Amino acid sequence: MSAPADLDAFRRQARAFIADHVREHYLYGSGQKDTLELAPIFERYAALFALDQLDALRARLDAAQDPNERESIRRLHAFALDQHIQARLRPMTEELAARQGKATVRWRGEDVPYAQVATRLRTLPTREERGELFAARGAVERAMDPLRGRMWQETWSTLRGLGYASYLEAAEATTGMPLRGLAAEMRQFLEDSRTMLEGPLDEYCMARTGVGLAQCTQADMPFLFRPTSDDPLFAAGRLLIRLEIWTSEAGIPLRGTPAIHVDDVPRPKKRDRAFCAPVVAGREVYVNVKPIGGVSDLAVLLHELGHAYHYAFADPALDVEWLYLGESSQSEIFAFLFNQLAENVEFLQRFFGAFNAAAIRGDLMLARVFGVRRMAAKLLYEIQLHEQCSLEGMDQVYADTLTRHLRVRYAPEQYLIDLDPWFYSAGYLRAWMCEAQLRAYFEGAHGDEWFGEPEAVETLKRLWGWGKTYRPEALLARLGLTGPDPAALVQDFAPLVSAG
Repeated sequence: MSAPADLDAFRRQARAFIADHVREHYLYGSGQKDTLELAPIFERYAALFALDQLDALRARLDAAQDPNERESIRRLHAFALDQHIQARLRPMTEELAARQGKATVRWRGEDVPYAQVATRLRTLPTREERGELFAARGAVERAMDPLRGRMWQETWSTLRGLGYASYLEAAEATTGMPLRGLAAEMRQFLEDSRTMLEGPLDEYCMARTGVGLAQCTQADMPFLFRPTSDDPLFAAGRLLIRLEIWTSEAGIPLRGTPAIHVDDVPRPKKRDRAFCAPVVAGREVYVNVKPIGGVSDLAVLLHELGHAYHYAFADPALDVEWLYLGESSQSEIFAFLFNQLAENVEFLQRFFGAFNAAAIRGDLMLARVFGVRRMAAKLLYEIQLHEQCSLEGMDQVYADTLTRHLRVRYAPEQYLIDLDPWFYSAGYLRAWMCEAQLRAYFEGAHGDEWFGEPEAVETLKRLWGWGKTYRPEALLARLGLTGPDPAALVQDFAPLVSAG
């Protein structure tokens, strides 16, 4: 780009890059391409992420006085910085994707594709089988650890070269999330919600696996939290059909919303887990699905539909920073809101005929409290890792931190795998808190069947239409709420304690 400080030109190019980048990931993840080809895309948009562009954006940010202008430029700078790093990592990213795509895990005489191991772990009935498969996958993953380690070392080195003392400092400056403050809140949340592990979760674990939580390992978790009650009602071929009925009744038909494209075509290399790919927000949003059945699969599919509707109804006329950029929690709020319909008794009964919906709700809530606590513990580990920017000894820190807070034995070998860029864990935690408050708002105004109330749907359309304009605090404020509030999660999980 000829004028590094030309924000309108930068916005146009950023929008085009996002469309090409997301489309490439969609085609690869949906099994339509054998390889993830990012190099041509980064080469085509190299000027977007050049050092002079970063310097120009940072200078504009330092000079901006108006709060909205500062937020706008901060998001553009954060995007440029992230993609500058991704461009530097691109050869290693492609190498890792290629190795994962080709990798198989040798287990009991069978070569299991690496990408399918997570699904298999959910279905294996014995701890011995799960432990063996998990260990076999671990051997494959450890062979990739040096590459993952080089990627983080390159990231940290790049940020130091740009004047940041640490990855943590860069993340707080560019995402705007109060990461240290959130970590303090999560330490308190982990303490406040500890009783939710000591009783109900331990009993649930004993009933499912024959041993208590402290005797379980990571290998047992996918199976432990795969609800099996009433699975015939949640058969793979039935999930989309029932969700189409709900969305049609709610006035937002899944197949009739022009921007949403449901990709349910079976392909051999299609990713098992559903995902949303907003190629062009407001116009071209893909939902990639490969249902395997079960309530947990329903929850995952609902989660991705939450993303899809958020992006599908977003105003495409918004500038790119208000449409796509900002912290991850801004879309995750709506993904979790739909996700939680899998715990809604009325929803399960009405659309799936699940008359033991209360038991299903209890199972899913137990999985959710474990998931939230796991993410909180993971944030504490990530804060320490990215503050010191060194891998030395962090494998044991990872294992000790998660084992201490979750009581499940975590493996040190997972310390570079269970790790996402730019503290995505923090975005999840902020989204969970906001979702609990937003859901309570809808239930207070419209009852437990809010999901079908026209007024509630219209409110959602209005919120979706803003794209990612409002940070979580501001989004809640538009509804007269204050947050994100960790107390909302503790209150949301209170039924577990009383039931126990």
